[in-house]
This record gives sequence, C-alpha cells and structure tokens, in this order.
Amino acid sequence: MSAGRIYYSLLALGGAWAACASVPVVRVGLVSLGRPASFRIGSDGDFAYCVPGGDDFVGWWSAGTNATVVAKDNKVCIGDKSYDALYFSSNGAWMQVAGDSATRKYRGWLYFIARAGKLTAINELPLETYLRGVVPCEMSPSWAPEALKAQAIAARTYTLTKIGAYQNEGFDVDDTTRCHTYKGFDAEDPRSDRAVQETASEIIVFNGKPIEALYATVSGGATASAWESFNGGGAPYLQSIQDVDKNGRPYAEGAKNFYWSFEVDAATLQAVFAKKLEGFGTLLDLRSMEKGPSGRTLTVSAVGSGGEVRVSGADLRRLLGPDKLRSTLFQMAKTDVGYRFDGKGWGHGVGMDQAGANGRAKAGQTCEQILKAYYTGVEIIRVPGSPVDLATRGSHVDRKTFRRG
Repeated sequence: MSAGRIYYSLLALGGAWAACASVPVVRVGLVSLGRPASFRIGSDGDFAYCVPGGDDFVGWWSAGTNATVVAKDNKVCIGDKSYDALYFSSNGAWMQVAGDSATRKYRGWLYFIARAGKLTAINELPLETYLRGVVPCEMSPSWAPEALKAQAIAARTYTLTKIGAYQNEGFDVDDTTRCHTYKGFDAEDPRSDRAVQETASEIIVFNGKPIEALYATVSGGATASAWESFNGGGAPYLQSIQDVDKNGRPYAEGAKNFYWSFEVDAATLQAVFAKKLEGFGTLLDLRSMEKGPSGRTLTVSAVGSGGEVRVSGADLRRLLGPDKLRSTLFQMAKTDVGYRFDGKGWGHGVGMDQAGANGRAKAGQTCEQILKAYYTGVEIIRVPGSPVDLATRGSHVDRKTFRRG
C-alpha cells in the first residue's frame, strides 16, 4: 500500500489488534534523531498507528513502505488527520525512524508528540528489551561475559533511578550519554543479549533501594568518590577504591586512555581564566591546591598578573574540553610554551570502571564480585516481574499491538 492510501478499513484488510492491558515500559526520547518537522517511519512487517486511548488502529501500511508524520504547531499530522499524539505498532521485529540527523530501527512502540512545529520521537519498550540496545553501546560485546553481565545489571539499575527525570520533555530517559547511549535494534549483539538475559530483573540495591549505578570508561587505577567528582554531593556507596589486584597491578592497565598526556599553551590558558576574572592578565603560575582520596585534583589555582582564579578540577576539564583533559587524575608541569598535563583515566571515575570490570572478569571474578568491588556495601537482588515497577512514576501505558489476521 502506498503512503498516500492509508485510510482503509482494517477489517477489510484483515488487520487486527491485541489489547495490551497496562504494559510496564521505559519511554526513551530519541533525541539523537533531532526534533525535525517530520519523520518517516517504516518496518520489516506490516504496521499501523493508533491514537492513545483510541478504540482501533486508524491507518495501515505493508512491510517495506513508509508513513510520514508531520508537526503542525502542537499537533501530530498524518495525511489529512491531526492528533495531540499518536503511536505506531508493527507485527515485525522492528520499526525504522528516519530523522534529520540519523535513521535507526527500534523494537516496541513508536510514540510521537509535537511542540511548536517540531516532533519528538519516543520509543516505548520493556526494560529488558531496552537494555539490548544499551549494553553494546556502553561496553564492547567482545569483552568478557562477566563484565557484560555487570554492565547489564548496572545499566538496568541506573535506568530505574532516571525514570521520570525528563517527564517534562515527554519521556523517562533519552538515548544519549545524558542517560545511556541507546541505538536500538541496530546495536544489538548476541553476546550482550546473553548478558541481559542471564541477569534479567537483577538490580543493585543499598539499604533496599536501587542505587545510582554510575560508571566510567576507565578510572586510571583508582575510582573517585562521588563527592570529589561532583563538588561535594554523592551517595555512601560511591566511594574511592584502589582498583588493583593483589600484586598492585591495575585491573584496567593497558586499556585505551589509561595513560594520557595533554599540553596547552599559555595563551589558551590565559583566555580560559580571563573568562573567570576580568583583568586576569598574564598567566604567572598554575598549580593544584587540593587532592581527593583517589588523587584527583579538587581545586586548581591560576595566578595572573591581575589576580588569582580558583576553579574545581571538574570545571577545569569543562573549560579545556573533557576530550583533552580526560580526567582530573593528573599531574601538571610547566613547559616552554605553557603546561603539560600527565594523567590517567577518562571520565568522572565514579562507580564501576568499565575497563577495570573487564580486567576483573578476565581474572576470574563474577559479575556480583565486580559490582560489589565498585559499589560499597551493596547487594544484588532479582526483582519479581519488571523492575520498572519500582520507579517513582506510574510506569504502565495502555498500548495495542498490531497484528495482521
């Protein structure tokens, strides 16, 4: 059926739907696709759309064809119809969404809302299915199975603490590093799928509640406590640990960016500190003033001919660029042109060290041992049913599933 001929009777076409009474889902804002005025939707199976709360599907397309949704003010339009919101369901494995910046495939339902002539695409799907598109984006599927299982449990737990955080935007979490990188069906891998399946419904708790299971790419041999990376905040289970084996060898040694070096000229530094202090002048000295338990720099003093500026190590990373000053675990040395930073690790360093988790798994540790090493005083439990039910917001939506009969 062509996209322009959508308003057929589903009964005449042999379509049907199965009512889904109150399904626990994660609502993922597909912000990486952008917020265009229109999206194009396709599927590997027949698919249809429905209005939330409606009694039946309104339009139907066969596999391999496309539908287009368009935003007009705060309405979602398709053909000559307009709605406050609508969603799509397919009898295939996936639906595809093409936006301005990317085209990706997703399981579950696709939900669309409009604001000021721009569309937001939202993928609604069960938590375990969502994790299939998260884990391989956050950790290489080629890594040790127990590390992948630790990643699956950490990601599952962290998701629970984020649900509802972006409620004003119409979703629970988004598909970027603000929450988890999520690329849907396209990212799935049998190895990470197995890790998700084998840990189904397992989460990390502290005093009976799901933890904010933060993790970092590589921590440089010592993880950071939450308070030293986040300006004084943080939970008691996010403590600094020495991430080394019994011989003192870091579990992540040899990982990319375990060691790094970055040199910056004086003029660049002066420009950075001049934004903090008008009349800063010529840079005369730069030094670390305070270190945290992990050895990370908490405070940096920059002395100029016109005054002194003090910034946190985290702020200095932001000012110089987190892809250049890769962590706050560094030493500084003056050079002929400016300053050199010799450091270890990449990221905030709090919680599980992903490269270290892989090293621990290779050394024979189980996923539970790995997680308890990085998160102080926690327990790993299996939740009956869907862990999404533990989230603070109402996690159930009423959605119909399209079937071709």
